Amino acid sequence: MSSNVSDISKQQPAAGAKFAGMPKPLFWIVLVVVVAAVAGGAYYYVTAQQNSAAAAASAQPALQTATARTGNIVLSASGTGTLSAAVESSLGFKTSGALITLNVQVGSQVKAGDLIAQLNSSNQQVALAQAQQASTN
Repeated sequence: MSSNVSDISKQQPAAGAKFAGMPKPLFWIVLVVVVAAVAGGAYYYVTAQQNSAAAAASAQPALQTATARTGNIVLSASGTGTLSAAVESSLGFKTSGALITLNVQVGSQVKAGDLIAQLNSSNQQVALAQAQQASTN
């Protein structure tokens, strides 16, 4: 058994003399090429990152200036459809009677306090006069 161990140690080369069956000079050449490739890749990656950051910073839009001048601005719009009022109110009188005047048309704009319509109030005026006469007697 000891002869087998000494035979194996004689067949294996010294450590560093061969790496995976490569001669020593070829090992160093491959190692230098691999290290150079890794260093080149790292340099390319860092440079690309710096260039993309610089491009993003310079991608902001350039400012433009112009001289102010007077003139007409023409804006127009067209369309079809149904218009509806923003606010609508239903109106009614507290008493019934004949309409004497109507001061607005459908779609007219009115303000608070505007007289919109007037009823014939002759019946109410007669009743008021009778009530006043009855209260004085």
